[in-house]
Amino acid sequence: MVPAANPFTLYAYGQISKLNPLDSFYISAAVRGTNVPGGFGSFSIGGTSYTYSDLIYGTPPVLSGDLPGHGIFPGYFAEVAFAWDTSKKTGSVNTENTPQFDPTASPGTDFYYFPFAVDVSGLSTGFSVHFDLYTTHAVCEIRQGNTCIQYSTTVFELGDKAPPSHDVSAYPNGSTPLPVPVPAPGVLSLLGLGFLWLGLSRRKLATLKLV
Repeated sequence: MVPAANPFTLYAYGQISKLNPLDSFYISAAVRGTNVPGGFGSFSIGGTSYTYSDLIYGTPPVLSGDLPGHGIFPGYFAEVAFAWDTSKKTGSVNTENTPQFDPTASPGTDFYYFPFAVDVSGLSTGFSVHFDLYTTHAVCEIRQGNTCIQYSTTVFELGDKAPPSHDVSAYPNGSTPLPVPVPAPGVLSLLGLGFLWLGLSRRKLATLKLV
């Protein structure tokens, strides 16, 4: 998904019935473009500005580095942790088919949502920011049957992730979008069974397109 206006609101969604209370939740913001270490400019998430010195090179999550690359990683990225506000709930949502879904206008109890205010107007032409949503959790060290009785305090792994069809890429006004790999239909269908999603605010967007 590509927002057509800037700034915009990026929503993270988590299906309440399937969320693991032991998971930690993150979005990553990866800069794409040529000569990334030089002069891509800046972008902001939730009022915090990010420049080159704030980015990490590699593959998220920072704690485990095992998010599938999907044509984006390894690369330069920032990672933002967040926690669900249990007062922010909405009904069933499929952001692949309705990317401009407005959770505030759709009461329900199926999903939590978390809004991120994003501004990429500080990016230089030819650069973009790609967003991923995922979880991490501690690796189980000792099990009794199907029950973990001891979790590691130092070793973590990727939990769940939003499918590639629900990723979001943002460009400064007037920039030409870079090509984004599109997963094969079979893979897309399989990954679409996950419970984490990314979406965009329709109140601040004119049009969207899938890439």
